[in-house]
Amino acid sequence: IAFNGFALGATAALESNPVALVAFVLPHGIFEIPALFVSGALGIRLGVVSWRTFRGRLSREAFANALENAFWVLVGLGILLAVAGFIEGFISPYYWRPFV
Repeated sequence: IAFNGFALGATAALESNPVALVAFVLPHGIFEIPALFVSGALGIRLGVVSWRTFRGRLSREAFANALENAFWVLVGLGILLAVAGFIEGFISPYYWRPFV
């Protein structure tokens, strides 16, 4: 999450036409940015669940349930990122072209 924020911030700082950057990022960013936050939160959640299981504070059944829930969240994130990729590849260049 920090790397993506740094890369987008550096690109925005170097961009001479910020409207063009917004026109390129906004259509797919609506799907991609929330997916990045959810995936970061999921990673933290899995780390907490793994640590609790390792320390004996959580049962193996609860750990298995958390992994199953994480799998289904990842399926949803994969769909979101696929939609964002499609938009970035085919729709964002269409809206970005008038600014070039």
